[in-house]
Amino acid sequence: MSPVIQNILEANKPTVHSFEQPRFEVTYDMIKDATDRLNRFGKVFSSHNLEDVLNIRSEVAQSMGFVGEKSIKNRIVHYLGKHLANGNKEALPYLITFLEELKPGEGLISPPFEYQGRFKKMPLELKEVYARKLFEFVGSDEAVSPESRLTMQNEALRLTGKLLQTGHRKTLENLSKDNRLPESQRTFLSDFLRLGIIYPDRFFSDSLGEIVKNRLENRPDGRPLAVVFGPRGDRNGAFSDTSGIDQLIKKGYRVMYYEVAKDKDMIAALSQFAQPGEDKAKVVIIGGHGNTQGLWFSRQLGASSIWAAVKMAYSLGSMGGSNGTLDSGDIGKMKDARLADSIEEDATVILNSCSTGSKGILRQLSSANIKGLISRRAFADYIYKGFEGKANVFAPRQPIGLPSLVFGNNAKVVDVIYDIPSAKYYKPADKSHK
Repeated sequence: MSPVIQNILEANKPTVHSFEQPRFEVTYDMIKDATDRLNRFGKVFSSHNLEDVLNIRSEVAQSMGFVGEKSIKNRIVHYLGKHLANGNKEALPYLITFLEELKPGEGLISPPFEYQGRFKKMPLELKEVYARKLFEFVGSDEAVSPESRLTMQNEALRLTGKLLQTGHRKTLENLSKDNRLPESQRTFLSDFLRLGIIYPDRFFSDSLGEIVKNRLENRPDGRPLAVVFGPRGDRNGAFSDTSGIDQLIKKGYRVMYYEVAKDKDMIAALSQFAQPGEDKAKVVIIGGHGNTQGLWFSRQLGASSIWAAVKMAYSLGSMGGSNGTLDSGDIGKMKDARLADSIEEDATVILNSCSTGSKGILRQLSSANIKGLISRRAFADYIYKGFEGKANVFAPRQPIGLPSLVFGNNAKVVDVIYDIPSAKYYKPADKSHK
């Protein structure tokens, strides 16, 4: 063990209190002493002498003995990660050594990069070490509380998502073959990478496990079928709310979840359920940032000006088409793929996409007199036609979050509830449909 790490651990063993002894008290002198040492810490760090810095943090922690060992480790990782992100490369070997020497039974420490901005600045070597240690912890047989294990599982999902979203799929592929990881974690990574999901952090670990299992097995099992689409593009984290999926799982649905970047991906995934022998979907949820013209599965153009809004309109089907969007120009494709045959009679289709239930001019162009940008129908009307009137269609009339689902007999989704009741678009299935 390196002298620096040895000093940290030896100097910061947690104070143990028995019930017979008076509780440890923090005195004014202790706080003053700790403050003085913290001031020294700041001055030393300006000289970029990391070993002195870590030793002084150890002294500070020791003088404030009520701080536990795990808390000290978290503070060390936090400070090293912060200064590494700020350009002090001398911190990297210390941080990697510290992470490598952690043992599963010691529990999860905070990541050395807490925000997306910092994460992008971190060297790939550090990301790889932290990811490997995290999956080691998750798959370890060491006794930890259920709460700690759940926290580690969710942190593993968050980190996996960030690696995929920033183009580091290869790191996860390597981890899936790394014999230092428990077999269960290697298998999970290998299976997960086959599914094309880059936002696993949208889910809690138990829900994601159910989704992975359903996708891998990909066969009817007696449960009602729900097919859910999430977008690859999410500029503001709006699709991190997957409570609707949790509701469906709890109600006994076999949820088949796909992340898609193009309209053809969505159509291909849903059309498989039109084949003989396949279950028909009782519920379909289609997610993507949207407006009155359609919805985006991938990158959404900005809309901070009239010109930006014009570009948005031209990116949609009725005005040029884009395979990263689902728009009125795709309704023919939906019919050609027989998507109506992929759903049950009287199924429920929900557009999880802002303003797709509203008709009229784009909000951004309300003060402009530009012909051709007026939507005479709500986009949800086109979706209704794409499913040939076979489904009950719900959509929001304005920008709003995911609705709660209301279930009736046989777990059928019979309604949705938005925070603003007037936001709901609803068009019932055509009962004469044949």
